[in-house]
Amino acid sequence: FCKRYLVYSVENDPIWIGKYHSNYIYAPLKEHKPIRRFDRSNWWYDPEILKAQLPPKYDFFLIDGPVTPHRGGIVKYWPLFNWDCVVAIDDIHRPIERKIAHSLSARIKRPYTIHNSWSKPFGIFNK
Repeated sequence: FCKRYLVYSVENDPIWIGKYHSNYIYAPLKEHKPIRRFDRSNWWYDPEILKAQLPPKYDFFLIDGPVTPHRGGIVKYWPLFNWDCVVAIDDIHRPIERKIAHSLSARIKRPYTIHNSWSKPFGIFNK
């Protein structure tokens, strides 16, 4: 992705910062109230850091973190992101990621499709 797009990576683990050719945003996980229907998702990236550091526009958005079961925070904090782009959600074969995809689809009013790669399925919300 870094060869074709301007990439911003949100990381909660400092070990990943600078590992690839990306623009990194270090956002430690922060506890928040549990999300209805995502009761184990009560930790997510610090939203204040994301508000301050996320660019307003980008061409591609990959949802691949933080580690499950905490990925559900995207459902609560979805307004922080630009959805006017292609969006991919990794690990769509897992029940929590499938639930996230359904919830985001309703919020952004776009369907998603499931694609099978050589290793595991992922979801795509086309622009």
